[in-house]
Amino acid sequence: MGRILIHMLSVVVLWSCNQQQSMTSTDIVLRGTVNFPESGLVLLEEYGNKEVVVMDTVAVQTSGEFEHKISLSEPGFYRLNFYNKQMVNLILYQDDLTIEADGNAPGGAVSVKGSKDMEYLMEVNQIIQDFQQRISSLNKQFGQANARGDQDELDGIRKQFEVENKLHKELLKQKVRQMGNSLAVLQVVGNFSPEEDYQFLDSLGILFENDPPDSKHTARFLSFMENVHLQAKNGEHLQIGKIAPDINLPNPQGQVIPLSSLRGKVVLVDFWAQWCRPCRMENPNIVEAYHKFKDKGFEVYGVSLDRSKDKWLQGIEEDGLVWTHVSDLKYWQSEAARTYNVNAIPASFLLDRDGKIVAKNLRGQSLHQKLKEILG
Repeated sequence: MGRILIHMLSVVVLWSCNQQQSMTSTDIVLRGTVNFPESGLVLLEEYGNKEVVVMDTVAVQTSGEFEHKISLSEPGFYRLNFYNKQMVNLILYQDDLTIEADGNAPGGAVSVKGSKDMEYLMEVNQIIQDFQQRISSLNKQFGQANARGDQDELDGIRKQFEVENKLHKELLKQKVRQMGNSLAVLQVVGNFSPEEDYQFLDSLGILFENDPPDSKHTARFLSFMENVHLQAKNGEHLQIGKIAPDINLPNPQGQVIPLSSLRGKVVLVDFWAQWCRPCRMENPNIVEAYHKFKDKGFEVYGVSLDRSKDKWLQGIEEDGLVWTHVSDLKYWQSEAARTYNVNAIPASFLLDRDGKIVAKNLRGQSLHQKLKEILG
C-alpha cells in the first residue's frame, strides 16, 4: 500500500559524466507547441536548492507555437510553467528540445524529445503515471468492497496493493540501472526509502564519484547521500532484535501512556494520521487483526501525527480503533516520529513481549501471519 512521504528530494541535480565538463556557456533552443494557448507568457523556471526561481519568459504565438533560446553553463533541472495549469519538467544542458504540451491541466498530455536525459525522464514519468492509475483503480475497488463489508475482497485488494508497490519499486530500480549517470536519476531517487532501500541508494554514489567537485550539482548530490547515510545510521537503534525506544505521550484524555507500560504483550506501534489515506485504508486490516488476536495478548499502540485533536478523534471513531492512542499533535515534528525515524506513514513496528522489535511495516495478511506465528 502506498505511503505518504515527507523526505522527498526538494530537487537535486547531478553532473552527467557523459556531458562535456567545460563550464563555458552553451546555447540551446526550446521549441514546441502548446495545444491550448492563452494570453500571457509561459515561464521558464529553475529548480534551486530550496525553491523554484523564474529564469525567463517564453512568448507563445496565437497558433500555440513557441521557440526560445537559453544559454547554460552547466546542466540543471528546469520546468516550463504553462499559465500555472501545467508544469513540464526539463533537464537542460547541451541539446535542443522539442516540446508538445496541452497547457491546460496538471495531468495533460506532454511529450519532450531531443536528449537522452529527457528520454529517460519521460520513461520514468510514464512508469509513475501507470502506477498511479493502477493504484487509483484499486482505491476505487477498495472503497466499494469496504462499503459492502466484503472482507475477502478487501484482503485480496490489500495483497494487490503490496504486489503493485513492489513491482513499481522494482521497475524504477531497473530504469535507474539503465540510466547510468544520467541526470534523470534524480527524478527517481525520491521514491526510495533511505532505510528500506539503503544498499540501492548507496550504490548510486559510485556513478558520480568522478564528477567535477566544483559543480553545484555534485555538491547537492553529495549532500543527499550524506542524508541517506545519516538516516540509515539514525535507524541502527531500530533494527530487528533491538529494544524499541520508549514513547511517553498523552492519550485523548491527557493521560501519558508509556509504550513500556504494555510490556508482556505483543504490541504493534502504529504511526498514522486521520488525513493519511493509505493509513485509513490499512486500518480495517489492523482492526481485524486486533479482534482476532487481542485475547492472546496482542495490543496496538497508535501514534497519531495529526495536528487537530478533533480530527484525530474523528479518525479513531470513524475507523473503529478501540486500542491505545497517543499523540502530541505535532504533525511531523512529533517526538515519537523523530525517535523512530519515521518519514513516511503508515509506519509500524511489531514488538514481542519483551519490547524487542521483531518486524516492521507489516501490511495486510503479512501482519496476520506474523501474529499467528508469535501468538498461535
